[in-house]
Amino acid sequence: MTVSPTDTIASLDIRIAALEAEAVEMRRELSVRVVEAEHGQAGAAEAVDRLEGIVTAIESRVATYRTARDEAAAGMAALTAEIAEANAAHARARLAGMAREARKQAAEVHRSIDLLVAAVQALRECTKALWEEADGPTRRAALGELPRLLTDMPMVTHERLAHGGVLASRSAAFDQSAPAPSLEAHLDIALREIAPRPGRPARKEA
Repeated sequence: MTVSPTDTIASLDIRIAALEAEAVEMRRELSVRVVEAEHGQAGAAEAVDRLEGIVTAIESRVATYRTARDEAAAGMAALTAEIAEANAAHARARLAGMAREARKQAAEVHRSIDLLVAAVQALRECTKALWEEADGPTRRAALGELPRLLTDMPMVTHERLAHGGVLASRSAAFDQSAPAPSLEAHLDIALREIAPRPGRPARKEA
């Protein structure tokens, strides 16, 4: 089983704390033996030498464990930094991909607007030609509403875009649940008088 750097550090901290507690006890006993040796008590000097050796060994082990703990902590810090950098690089790459997609969609919108401009210009040309081709009575009877309908066409276009959530509606009675405005239906108010839709009879002149 792989031991994580965090577990290693925690284990070393426990060992260091235990050894330091043991060293405290040894030093306490050592201080007692030193006093006894100073008073010439038998065996005290040997006890002092023994305890000093024990304390030295404990301090050496503590130093070793602290070095190991510091190395583990440094390794964990390096690993943490590496992971953070990898995560940051992944986030930057993801944002870059999102930015490229946004740029792609902006270009698509731009192309669509170009198509809209071309279509509107073509519509104006063909309705202009229709108006110029029609005689006076036809203009009055069938196409009388066409100039107004063409003038209102930008408004209908705006509301169509508002229905799709692209623009804000200019109408106080805007109802997004209603069918979307149709330019074809809007202009058909006049155009159907000239060219009825399939299945509908032409209007009979009085």
